[in-house]
Amino acid sequence: MPQTSLGRRAYVKALGAGSVVSIAGCLGGNDSGSDDSVNIAIVYPVAGLGDQGFSDNAQVGLKQAEEELDINYSQGEPSSNSEYQDFHNQFAASQDPDYDLIIGLTFDQVTPIKNVSSDFSDQNWTLIDAAVQDRDNVSNISFTEHEGSYLAGTLAGHIATEGFESETASAPGEGVVGFVGGNRNPVIERFEAGYRAGVKDVDDSIEFRSAYAGAFNAPDQGQSIAQSMYNEGADIVYHAAGGTGIGMFEAAQEAGRPALGVDTDQSVTASDYSDVIVASMLKRMDSAVYTTIENIVNDEWDGSSNVQLGLDDDAHELVYGDSIGDAVPDSAREMVDTARQQIIDGEISPPETVD
Repeated sequence: MPQTSLGRRAYVKALGAGSVVSIAGCLGGNDSGSDDSVNIAIVYPVAGLGDQGFSDNAQVGLKQAEEELDINYSQGEPSSNSEYQDFHNQFAASQDPDYDLIIGLTFDQVTPIKNVSSDFSDQNWTLIDAAVQDRDNVSNISFTEHEGSYLAGTLAGHIATEGFESETASAPGEGVVGFVGGNRNPVIERFEAGYRAGVKDVDDSIEFRSAYAGAFNAPDQGQSIAQSMYNEGADIVYHAAGGTGIGMFEAAQEAGRPALGVDTDQSVTASDYSDVIVASMLKRMDSAVYTTIENIVNDEWDGSSNVQLGLDDDAHELVYGDSIGDAVPDSAREMVDTARQQIIDGEISPPETVD
């Protein structure tokens, strides 16, 4: 069952009331329906589909909407940042089909959507993972990645101090953790900031190492960065790097050390690496995509909404790996559960920046 079902009610509460010309890049979708069909367009990040995480998870929500809500959709996969505005222009100008909603994903689409939405005031957009301000035709959905990543840091801190042992991955508990980011932007900084805080709240003496690949589709770079961290004693490494993170898992396999996935349960979606993925921090893009489409279908979409989804909305969760998660001791699980409730209750406020 898609992850959407896990947090649907919370998302509905939080998000409620509320032919394309060929261009460079990749454009695809399903067949157009009748004139009264709901038509959706989505523009993925440059890293695109096949990342076994962020973009693929967003597509899960899109395909579930196609199946359950009987919508039609088109997908845009830019090959460079310069193509974002072209895709949004083409979708907005299209009359066959006339799109009821265009969905943009990631911080890099803020400026393109801001520019195009001013030229097409009757077109609806939803930007997920960032925000365009002062528009009544652009709704915004963001996440509290720092909250979910704090839980990942809590587990990493436990492993760095107490060690970890499974049949396929182990950590000696040397007091070193790592973080691999894609591009440095406010969203990815929230991942790092929350993760770092969770680690340090377990034991402030843990050595924290961080590096950015500068791209979300560079697995070789991710492998090189993580390899250095493991070689220098990292007990565990976490990533917020899209497809770049696949290289981190490869480095974990080479080192025989555990790793933390992101966005989806990557022990399942990137199952080739399930032997080293001890846990993953879910970011339910699928639910956000599905529910904003559902609101369009039900005529409840609100173009002036700015929604941030967090632990209390079931937007994030730390799930243990399909293969080696059972090796996580009860003491670590209890620490994570306690931290989760303390965040929801306002007793812990994970930082959004690393400063």
